[in-house]
Amino acid sequence: MTTGIVKVVVIGAGGHARAVIDAIQASGKATAFAVVCDDGNMWGENIFGVPIVGNDEMLCQLENEGATHFVNAVGSLNNWRVRESIYKTGLASGLKPWTVIHPSAVISDHAIIGSGCQIMPGAHIIAGAVVGSNVLLNTRSVVEHDCCVDDHAFLATGAVLSGGVKVGEGALIGSGASVRQGITIGCGATVGVGSAVVKDVAPGETVVGNPAIPIRKHQA
Repeated sequence: MTTGIVKVVVIGAGGHARAVIDAIQASGKATAFAVVCDDGNMWGENIFGVPIVGNDEMLCQLENEGATHFVNAVGSLNNWRVRESIYKTGLASGLKPWTVIHPSAVISDHAIIGSGCQIMPGAHIIAGAVVGSNVLLNTRSVVEHDCCVDDHAFLATGAVLSGGVKVGEGALIGSGASVRQGITIGCGATVGVGSAVVKDVAPGETVVGNPAIPIRKHQA
């Protein structure tokens, strides 16, 4: 593997952080320089040789030490605003957002990818798709042609968007879920694991089942 000159600070130290660091190391396009997290019990430890140095108050110091970019390595949460907040914290530090792309991901040259995304192993993004900033496309997720995935959204493992689907800001598409072509998933909505979505989902709504039906609404 050829080590790149881009030095990336990883924000978060949970399971998704391990997957992100693995993807960074596999890509050979950047170096995972350091990890920051809120759990003081983890400070001084490491993830795959990358030191956990403190909390996000270290970001400016790490920039002075040569870090140039950050990646939001916090995964699935009940409140998407947390991932949004972490992303904004990284931006406020002066570091630039780094898009992590695992080498096994397949991305069309005719797709548009925003800043600070994580494109995990085996994910597919097809021609004409537009993916916003700070979007997480987990393992083997599929974004088909002409889909639009807004900022801070999360497609879990194996989620599939058929052609022309629109996914609103901060929406969560659960593992193994499928969304029929032309459907709109509203801001902050949640699609349950294994669900089949054949109707539009309102902002803040949670849908489950096959076909997916609403179960509740939460703050978008």
